[in-house]
Amino acid sequence: MPTSRRSTLIANNLVGGFKFAFLAQVYSALLAFVLIEAGHRYATESALVNAEATTLLYLDRAVAATAGEQAEAFRRNLRVYARLVVSR
Repeated sequence: MPTSRRSTLIANNLVGGFKFAFLAQVYSALLAFVLIEAGHRYATESALVNAEATTLLYLDRAVAATAGEQAEAFRRNLRVYARLVVSR
């Protein structure tokens, strides 16, 4: 391989190496931010699901303490709502 071509390749490799080193740092920082945001969203959504499940449980217990036709209708509607929430 001629010397001029070899020196051109070496120069290009040095420049390319610095570019890839810079891009690796940028992508790793971006990945860190994405992972932190995903973890935050998971924790928030998990807390919302737990709060809704707890509310449904308390409603079910309150309706179970009462008797009558309205209580059964409410309990049926509560069951339908819970299935809808789970399916979505």
